Amino acid sequence: QNSLAKIYQYDAHSLDWVQLGQEIGDPYSSFGFGSFEALSLSGDGSTISVGADGKGTIDPGFTSVFRFDSATSRWIQ
Repeated sequence: QNSLAKIYQYDAHSLDWVQLGQEIGDPYSSFGFGSFEALSLSGDGSTISVGADGKGTIDPGFTSVFRFDSATSRWIQ
């Protein structure tokens, strides 16, 4: 099963963590995130980089970068 990244933002009004945008990744793809090796979030929280390990020499792994679009409340690759 492939992994999905979820980004949460603290809501000081409700005193709770709420998911920001959709889950990132494709749970049906054989090239999903696999096991995360690295995840980096920009200082303002609008950009995330997710690094995935590979599954051998055929699939060496990759890094994906997403930007949060506040107009649509979605992460765009």
